[in-house]
Amino acid sequence: MPRKPLKAIDLYAGVGGWSLGLKAAGIGVVGAYEIWPDAVATYNANLSSRHSPIDLRTISFRTLPKPVDLVVGSPPCTEFSFSNRGGNGDIAEGLKHVIKFLQIVEYLQPTYWILENVPRVARIIRESLEKPGSALFRFRHLAPTIQVLNFACFGLPQSRHRCLLGTFPFALLHSYADIMKQRSLGDVIAALRSHDRVTDPVWGGTISGKQLSEMEPESCLAEEQLRMNREAKRFHPVYNDMCFPDDLELPARTITATCTRVSRESIIIRDPETHSMRRLTVRERASLQGFPLTFQFFAKSHDAKIKMIGNAVPPLISFLAGMAVTNASIDDVSRALGAGETVLHHLKSVPLPPLTPPATIGKLLPAKRRFRAAIPGLRFKSGMRFELANEFSRRGVRWRVRFYYGPSTDIRTTSLSARKLQTFLTASAMKPYRSRFRRELLALHRELRTVDARHLQQVWAHRSVGTGPYEITDRLGAISAVIGMHLHQADTECIKRLVLKVLHITDPSPTLERKVARHARCLVAGFVVGSVFNQALCASFKKIVDTPGRITKKGCSRSERTR
Repeated sequence: MPRKPLKAIDLYAGVGGWSLGLKAAGIGVVGAYEIWPDAVATYNANLSSRHSPIDLRTISFRTLPKPVDLVVGSPPCTEFSFSNRGGNGDIAEGLKHVIKFLQIVEYLQPTYWILENVPRVARIIRESLEKPGSALFRFRHLAPTIQVLNFACFGLPQSRHRCLLGTFPFALLHSYADIMKQRSLGDVIAALRSHDRVTDPVWGGTISGKQLSEMEPESCLAEEQLRMNREAKRFHPVYNDMCFPDDLELPARTITATCTRVSRESIIIRDPETHSMRRLTVRERASLQGFPLTFQFFAKSHDAKIKMIGNAVPPLISFLAGMAVTNASIDDVSRALGAGETVLHHLKSVPLPPLTPPATIGKLLPAKRRFRAAIPGLRFKSGMRFELANEFSRRGVRWRVRFYYGPSTDIRTTSLSARKLQTFLTASAMKPYRSRFRRELLALHRELRTVDARHLQQVWAHRSVGTGPYEITDRLGAISAVIGMHLHQADTECIKRLVLKVLHITDPSPTLERKVARHARCLVAGFVVGSVFNQALCASFKKIVDTPGRITKKGCSRSERTR
């Protein structure tokens, strides 16, 4: 007698990433629950369902189908994600959804259950299950296995680390990794370039090029946007460096639910045909998430489709998890994947959704558009850098260079002023070298005197043309490099003590002291050049450089006079 198919319900179902993979594994999905109407419409269109939007927080457990063999779900991860306010989301609020999921598991008592979320959840849930009085302590009897997996190891063309927790055959799932083909970002981009027959880069099977939807490209990135992306990825003051553009030979970085044209999260590629830099299309994102080419997204905007895809569980992963639940052997999985139509046959007659082309890039930017950028050559990682930024007050806009230092949990800042400039120029350790870079400082001062703060802001807000803030940072970086070269013979220990004195640090940590010593000459150059920038409108500047001595109140900035 054939074995009776297993039954599952999908909580926080989104567009159906869990359900699609489970159905492909032969598991019947008898209930799906999602609150977002667009996601529900997408789920229904692709999976021939008639679900209505529903808030799981208010659901009556008596309405749930029973019995079921498997409960799966992906509660909202926003409050747990490090990309949300730097990891300062409301953990208690996020746990409310986890609690609802576990309450349903406790009520239905399925044989298997799987919860998927961001990696950070692993530690949060593990600690809460073990701590008396915590939000999840009452569920400790469920005794879940908690693991963080990189889905790229299971054939997804994306390096997507996610936490899976629950009770199901983890060991069997891991065994499938041995037969999964490793795929890259370039594999997906190349597969979708075909104009005749397009082969699904994850599932196999082909469709006509005319059937391929959601390939409308965005406009290529402008030079300023390229610069901002490059700065965020290659030279971020705190976080690790990223490739720019993204490496086509590797799995893609994590596909996120929200990303802008300028952000660390945005995946930027060099288009193989036009060679311009661009973001990914909706279909490219969907394929990187493991959605088959025939899966369609029904939403009112391009951004909503991106959100749908980024929030989803990759169907390839849910298929493998489903195969593990059915106790499928490696050979069974290999045969199912080799058929080439494992998932596509579930989506034969899905209509095409309305077109939602990417929004055109508007020219109007806020008049008070913010700018912050570290100066090239003066960024030393771990948060230490010299940074140019704009500030606004009732008097208008002001541009200032500041120095940042300290551990990531306690980054400190100091402004650069005429008094600090005087300290460096009058220091005995600087006396042999002062005349060598006097000419550079005076030339820089004359150049900066022609820069009007309001006009610089208008250029940054695209309301005028001329020298922009990135040109300023590049100029400050170039002058700093020249001054650093003039100081190449200066005594490192003396310069280190001078920098620490200016920062009023009498007992530095060993880490800070080593870092100051390693970058001593560049730090001095940064302090001098940054101070010159901040004092460019000071009438007595030339006197400070020519005859270093006591600076009068008239020669100080307003912030110095009121300190």
